[in-house]
Amino acid sequence: MSIASPYEGNVKIYSWDFINSELVLEYSFPLTRNGVTITTKDDQNHPSAGQLSNEVSAAVQLEGDLNAGIVVADVPITVVTQTASGLNPELRSQNGTTTTAIESNDDETLSLGITPSDLKVEITEGTDGLLYRRVVGAGGVVSFVLA
Repeated sequence: MSIASPYEGNVKIYSWDFINSELVLEYSFPLTRNGVTITTKDDQNHPSAGQLSNEVSAAVQLEGDLNAGIVVADVPITVVTQTASGLNPELRSQNGTTTTAIESNDDETLSLGITPSDLKVEITEGTDGLLYRRVVGAGGVVSFVLA
């Protein structure tokens, strides 16, 4: 699974536990520009990314199979997934029933997503010309981090 964003942020990958009927946090990692030092707004045009894979070169190593689930990030993302050939996991639908996934024959699939109305990302330009992401912490304390 590859995850990309125009902004730096954090991602959490959850899988569905069919026995307990709940989401389980499986992986959490940052989306970074991997060595790009931000000194100008043009530097921020380098996309941020993270990868979860069973390949040795992956940023985060996948251990075993990952049940169907959701990906949550604190910045807008694009997710590309790949299912191993012959693997047809069960998927949970909105009404709670399950269905078998369509085999993707080892092809990549672009997963589209939505941002729930209660989650918002504010990207703003600072006086230094760089882009910042507004973060609201505990107690409503607001801070800004490079986007």
